[in-house]
Amino acid sequence: MWDAEEIQALLRQVRNKFMSKTKEERFIGDYTRKEFEALPFRGDYDTPVECDSLIILPTQHKHSSGWLCMDFVAVKGNTPICRISGCSDVLHLDGIDGYGIWQEHIHKL
Repeated sequence: MWDAEEIQALLRQVRNKFMSKTKEERFIGDYTRKEFEALPFRGDYDTPVECDSLIILPTQHKHSSGWLCMDFVAVKGNTPICRISGCSDVLHLDGIDGYGIWQEHIHKL
């Protein structure tokens, strides 16, 4: 079984081989949890955040459901933008369980 350091090293090798990287650019896998936690929270709870991926940061806070809460980092490209939530025990993507309008756009088999 591989440990986290071996996986990070492998990801860096793949990145260096297949992705061009300038000095100023950082690979998202190079950020530490502390750097993610230092990001500001988005302003208003209802303020939309345009991103293409999320990083899930488990917390030690328990939700009333009994599950641990999750904190999310919004990412665009290789740039972390801000933290989102921190008080949820579920992913709300188009509603809990994802039952939203996105299903209309999925090709059914």
